[in-house]
Amino acid sequence: MEKFQAAEITASPIYDIEDIHKDRHFIGLGVYKDVPDVDLGDVAMLSPVPGLSETPGTLHFAAPPSGAYSERIWREIGYDDTRIAAAFASGLVRQGMDR
Repeated sequence: MEKFQAAEITASPIYDIEDIHKDRHFIGLGVYKDVPDVDLGDVAMLSPVPGLSETPGTLHFAAPPSGAYSERIWREIGYDDTRIAAAFASGLVRQGMDR
């Protein structure tokens, strides 16, 4: 990079994910935000893009665990307790805890 800079050539290193997490520009722009995850604790997630100054997007938590909303969804589409229980018992649908 020093040679490129000395020759006034616009260039940049190719980053891997570790480089991005350490880069002061990415950190300063708030590209990543730590959010809580039920299974993993705090995890770094990409912030909403674009980062608008007056109406910035927000992240509150990581994706819910698989099956977290299964029962709620099945009820909303009209399935009764018997059919829902059968779907869970068969392993067709995963059951989890709603947040």
